[in-house]
Formats: sequence, C-alpha cells, structure tokens
Amino acid sequence: MSSDRRRSTRGSRMTRAVLEKYCPPVVVVDGSDRVVHTAGAFQDFIRIPVGEVDLTIYEMVDPKMRAELRALLHRVRREKEPVIGSQMRMGDDETPVRMNIQPLTIDGEVVVMIGFDLVTVRLNVVDGQPAITPTENLIISELEQELANTRLHLQTVVEELEPSNEELQSHSEELQSANEELQSTNEELQTSNEELQSTNEELTTVNDELQIKSTELEEMASTLYSLKESLSSPLILVNKRLEIQVVNAAADAILDREEATPNKSISSVSWRMDFMPALSLARHVLDSGDVQQEVVQCGDASYLLTASPHRSGDQPLLGVVLAFVDISERIASEQEIRRQSDELSAEKLRIETTLKSIGDGVITTDAKGRVTYMNPKACDLTGWETDEAYGAPISDVYRAVEAMADGPDKHIALRCLEAGEPVNSNLEAPVIIGRSGRRLVVAESAAPLREPGGSALAGIVLVFRDVTDEQLLSQELSFRAAHDPLTHLVNRYEFERRVLSAVHSANRSDTVHAVAYIDLDNFKIINDTGGHGAGDKLLKQLSVELAQSIRKVDTLARLGGDEFGALLMNCPLEFAADLAEKLRLSVEQMRFDHKGTRIQITASIGVIEIRSGMGATEIMSLVDAACYAAKEAGKNRIYVAKSDDPRLAEKSGEMELVYDIGDALEKKRFRLHVEDVVGIGDASRNPRYQEVLLRVLDRDQRLRGPEALVSAGERYHLMAKIDRWVFDTLTDWLAHEDNSGNGVVWAINVSGQSLGDAGYRDHVEFVLEEHKAIAPQLCFEITETTAIARLSDVAPFVTRIKELGCKVALDDFGTGMSSLNYLKNLDIDFIKIDGSFVRDILDSKIDQAMVQAVCTVAQDLGIETIAEHVENEDTLTKLAQLGVDLAQGFVFGRGAPFPAHAVAAEDAEPDSSAA
Repeated sequence: MSSDRRRSTRGSRMTRAVLEKYCPPVVVVDGSDRVVHTAGAFQDFIRIPVGEVDLTIYEMVDPKMRAELRALLHRVRREKEPVIGSQMRMGDDETPVRMNIQPLTIDGEVVVMIGFDLVTVRLNVVDGQPAITPTENLIISELEQELANTRLHLQTVVEELEPSNEELQSHSEELQSANEELQSTNEELQTSNEELQSTNEELTTVNDELQIKSTELEEMASTLYSLKESLSSPLILVNKRLEIQVVNAAADAILDREEATPNKSISSVSWRMDFMPALSLARHVLDSGDVQQEVVQCGDASYLLTASPHRSGDQPLLGVVLAFVDISERIASEQEIRRQSDELSAEKLRIETTLKSIGDGVITTDAKGRVTYMNPKACDLTGWETDEAYGAPISDVYRAVEAMADGPDKHIALRCLEAGEPVNSNLEAPVIIGRSGRRLVVAESAAPLREPGGSALAGIVLVFRDVTDEQLLSQELSFRAAHDPLTHLVNRYEFERRVLSAVHSANRSDTVHAVAYIDLDNFKIINDTGGHGAGDKLLKQLSVELAQSIRKVDTLARLGGDEFGALLMNCPLEFAADLAEKLRLSVEQMRFDHKGTRIQITASIGVIEIRSGMGATEIMSLVDAACYAAKEAGKNRIYVAKSDDPRLAEKSGEMELVYDIGDALEKKRFRLHVEDVVGIGDASRNPRYQEVLLRVLDRDQRLRGPEALVSAGERYHLMAKIDRWVFDTLTDWLAHEDNSGNGVVWAINVSGQSLGDAGYRDHVEFVLEEHKAIAPQLCFEITETTAIARLSDVAPFVTRIKELGCKVALDDFGTGMSSLNYLKNLDIDFIKIDGSFVRDILDSKIDQAMVQAVCTVAQDLGIETIAEHVENEDTLTKLAQLGVDLAQGFVFGRGAPFPAHAVAAEDAEPDSSAA
C-alpha cells in the first residue's frame, strides 16, 4: 500500500471519529428512500435490524417522525433546498430533537442527508433561581456559530472523503469475499481429501474380499470340475445359441468328445445316437423355461434325458443343461418285475385273505402276544420304535381305549390269539392312544400266523390304519346332507324326515305336535338393494335369533330361500300359536344394519297341527298355505289353521301358478338355454357336454327363470309335463340335426316326480326306440337327493336308458349324500359336484378333501366328474389339481339360447334374475 493511500485511510478514520464524537447523527438515503450511509450515534432515532436488510428509512425511523419526515423529504426533492423540521421530544428523557434535511450530489447521484439536531435549551432566572449572564449568552452564541462553521467544514471534508471511503469499502468487501471463497475451497478440499481417504480404505477392503472370493471361486471351480468329470452320467451345457459350453468325460458315450469343443453347435458334433430329441428338448426349454424329460436310446442303452434351464440366481436364462441318466438297468428291472408280477398273479387266490387284512400299520407278535415286528407306519401311529417295542406285550404298544376300559381280554390281538382265526373289530370306531397321548380312530383287523405246515400258531398279524380324517369327513358329509350350508340349520330334506317321524309318533300315541312355516316379507327387496351378500348375512343372523326363540326339543330348519320351518314337539295348537308369535316378534325386533342403515324385516307365519294319518307332503302343503294366508292378511302376522279352515282349500296363489304352467305349455312360452361343460385340460375349451336349462317368457315377453313354476309344478305333481316338454323339444331337434359327429352330450334335468311317473318313463323309452341314433347324444341329470329318495324308481330307469345308449349324470352330488355306497347301486357316467363345495374351495380344506374324495371314488368306478359353479381361473386350476375332469360355470361364459330358440330369444327381453 502506498504512503498516500495510508494517509488517506488514516484521515478517513480520523474524520469519521470526529464526526461520531462531535457531529449530530446523520443518515443518507437514496432516491428510493433506502439508507446508503450512516454517521454518528443514530441508534436513538433509527433501528437497523441485524443481518442483510432491504428497508426504507420509514421502516427504520421512530414512528413519531414518519409523517414529518415523509413531508420534509418530498419538499427537499421538490425545492432542492435544505429544510429544518419542528422540535420533537424523543426517548425516555424527552430530549428535544429536530430534523435537518439537505440535498447532496455525490458522483452524479442525488441523495439526501438527514441530520438529527439536539435543540439547545437557554436558561433564565425563574423564581429566584440562577440565570445565565449576558456575557455567558454571548459566549454561547459564539460557540454555536463556531459549531455551525465546524459542521459545515466537516460536511465538506466528509463529502471529499466519501468517494475514497466508498472505494476502500469496496476493496474491503472484495477482499472479504475472496477470503470467504478461499475458506470454502479449503473446506471442500479437506472434505474431498477425507472422502478419498475413506474410499481408498473401502477399496482396500473390497480388494481383500475380492481376493478371498477369487480364491474360493478357483477352489469351487476345481471342485466342480472334479465333480463333473467324476459323474458317470453324460452332462452337456449349451448356451442360448445351442453352442456347447461344458462337456464331461462321460459324455463320450453319446458323442465324439474331441469334437465337442466350446462354442461349437451341438448339431455340428458327431453323435453316437439320434440327437434330434436333445435338440428339440433344448429349444423347448429355451422357449418355456420349464424342465423337460424324454427317454432316448443310444445303442442298447436307454437314457432318461433331462433338459433343465441354466440360470445364475435370478438372472435371465443363460442356456440349457442336458443330463443323460442311464436307466437301462431300471427298465430291465421293471420288465423283470412285470414278469414276476404276472407269475405272482397265479398265486393271488392263495394270499388273497392276507391282502385283504393289509392296512397302513402292521404289527406282528409271537404266540404269547409279544411284539416281533412293526412297520414304519405302525411306529408313527403308536409312537413306538421297533427296537423299543420288540418283546413288549401287544396291549402295551397298541393301546386300545375300549380294551383298557373293559379288560385285556377285549384286545383284538388277544382275541385273535384265542380264536386262532382272523377277527375284525367289534366296534364301529375303535380308538387307540399313542405313546404321546394322541388319540386316533382306526380301522383294525387281525389274522393268525402259522408255523410252516399250517398247524401250530406262531403269532398274529395286526393290521390297522388311521381313519380319523375319514371319520371327520364322514361326519361332515352327514352334517351337510342334513343341514343348510349357509345357516347350518336343518335342511328341507331332514326337516321333512323329522316331520314324518313326528307323524309316526302322533299315530302311535295321543301326542300332539305342530309345524310352523316362516316366510320373510319383502326379502327380495333386500337382495335387490343390498345384494345377495347382504341377504345371506341377514339370513345367518336371523337363524340365530329364531333358534333362541324355540325350545331345545323343537327343530328349526331353513326350507329354502327366505323360508324357515319349525317342528314344535309335544305342543298343542294354542301353545304353538304362542311360540309362533314369539318367533314373529324375534324377527320384527331384530336389528340388522347394512352399510350404516338399519333394515327392518318382518315375517308371516303359518301354523298347523300334526294329526294322525297325515303325510309329510300334505303337512308341508297345508302349513305353506297357512303362511300364504298370513301374507294375504297383511303380512307380519301369524295364521293358525284348523283342520276345517276353508282358506287352506283355496290356495289361490298356487293355483294361479298351476294355471300358468298349463298356459306356458299351451302357448309355447317355455324356452331352452344351454350351458357349456368343458374338459379342464382342454386348451380349446370346446364344450364336451351341454346342460339344457329351462326358461319361461312371462306375459310381458320377459325371459325369466322357472323357479316359481317349477316349485308349483313339484307341489302339484305337474313336473312330468314340464320334463316331457323339455325332452320332446330336445329330441325333436336332435332327430332333425346331424350332431352325431361333434361328440357333444346334451343333458336334461329329470325331476323325482317324472322318474316316479310310469307314463313319462314309457314315453322316453318309446322315443329313444324310434330314434336310436340320438340316444348316445343324450344324458339324463338326476339329483342325488332324488336318487336316494326314489332309488326304487331311479335304478330301473337308469338301467333301461343305459341299455338304449344314453348317459346318466348324478346332479348336485354331495348335498344329500349320506354314503358313497349309492354309487355302487347306479350305473352312471358323470358325477356333478355341487357348487357349495366349489365356491370356497380355494380357502376350505374340508371342501378340497371332499372333492378329492369324490374324484378318487369316481375314478375307481370309471365315472367322470363335473364341478359346478366354477367362476374363475384359480378355482379351475385347483379343481384340476384335485382330479376333476370337467367344469361348468361362468368362467366359460353365461348360458346361451338353445339353437332352436335362438331367434325367439333375440326378441325376448332378458331378465337378470334368470341364471
């Protein structure tokens, strides 16, 4: 720095110090009223916030001065002359101050200087107090004049030094900025250095790890090479271009290994066998990513060729591994086994008795009943190991609950030792207790073991198997056969059976019973507005409420839809009326909320007394009519019908439906639709079987489901007419259409009434005799419930139509089943598994077990299975896994009009309720 510069800087500092010491506070503002410079002790008049600010003088000055300051600044800029403001008192000590405002021009820029002058107070003598003398006043005046001159001079000095000061200020700011940048750069360099140091350490660690991994990989590669070369089976690895990557030594048996160099196409290598299967399988794996297998020949040797995808972790497919396993000995062994099996068949009769006794678990004993052998399953079921059980009494190892309770003489093994001949369990469901305390229901049998020569008793063989799951399944099937799947109440079939039992009770004694028929009012509105889900939820809740309103000796049943029945045992009609009213109130008072809205429901109830000589059908018809009378009377009430009640004879509503059946037949308002049944494994999904369904055109030409008419037809024995119309319509079309070549089976439903109608049976036989060509295209669907209830009618009918070439399907299988033994009594072609087992099959283990059990029995009997109500692909996949052959449901689309009725169906207005 030059000496001039140093002197200038020093002078500037001295000037600023003098100004701050002796001059009044000064603030300089630019044309925008923003503060650009300050001098002196201005803090008492303006307040500048800490940090960077961008404020005008008005936002900083004391509020007392704002108005006058704004006016004075305006005046100075207009007149270009200095002005002095009025006197104000500022601060806590009320110091008198006035503003002195002057325009300035600095480097061509016009600014304004605002000075804050303290007003001098002159003292006078007041009330005897000392006063300033004239000489003192003169001195004060001279001092004030001198002060004013000094201010003027200092002002001039300030103006002269201002540019230098601003220049120095600018240089200082630039140096400060440069210093800050250097500081920031230094910090960044420091950070970068630390990061580089850390990265270097990490790289060192990674390098060490890579070194270790590299060594491990080399060792692994060496091991894999040794394993590859030690394999006795040929192994070839090819890439996605089918070029050889790896060949082991054993591969020389199937190709020229010297030619099989890396990256050489497998088709250009000399093979010792037909290589096309290997090429085809490799391409298939590349396309599908699935493992493929095929048996191939190489000379006299047979190989199982397995083509597997080659991947690295989750990476895309890299190539294919071709593994050739020599199965020549296995094939030869299988051939030898088949030969021995044929020889052993000749000895079947001699060992048939023993084969019948073989189950899952096998235990043998000596002549004293001590264990000599247990197979693995017996060990698993009893909890004993063979070496632990060896020599122990059979009653200690095979602990039968009944034998423990009744004495050791009851044990099946000991009974067999006593009798010296085969014995079976004398219990329906024998139970054993394992070593761990686990209880199992078993099926058991025992047979004696003889010494060579067949005379002396050497011991016994006890054969048993775990049937606990079968027992539970049987109980579940029995429960489902007698109960409604939604509410778990007794179903209509079981209810009518109990009603008939009550009739027999009434016939044997003077006991009085009653039946109540409960029908919900306007239940269809709930289904229409809230959906079937809401309706089902309401029915389940209502079932609980109704069950709490009857006695334990009574039976509550769901008869179908929104209809319930109550069998009131030992209950005179008057008391039955009270119970019916209690049931009605429980419905009316039930709270049912759906989506935040309370839904009020009511019920109409009919009550009749069971009298001697009445039949179950008559009782159900009469009580149904009594319920209808309650609805006619205004709903939400009970109607107690006596034997001479004239309203029961009217049944006007039902008779109207009966008339409608005749009208529909006469005016040809019935229509047929078809629904496809498709083979589960058939990718084309072309139907193999089409179920013919009945629809009806109402008087407004709307297509509806036939439920109401069919219900009335069943009640008034008109189903034979309806079934005959369906049969005639279908057979007439088949007789005039050549459909024999497409292999499609056309199935019609046959009611129990029609099967019991000799006229219907004779008509079917006559038509099929006349048109023998259509018989193989026909299938008759008979519900399981009907087959069980009318076995005497069903069996001869099935036999006859089978002789004529027709097929038979057992429909709704599982809903009324009490035993699978019925399948042995009927020659049927298809079992249609009821939809109640299919809807929840993805989540229900019981449904899966039952469907699988049905499929197993059906396969053993040569019967194909059809799953009903299949609604999605996931269900279809699960059914395939369980062994179901065919499927029917919305997954294949909704029903379509029967070909002969297609044009008429286009003119009809569809009804969504017709399913």
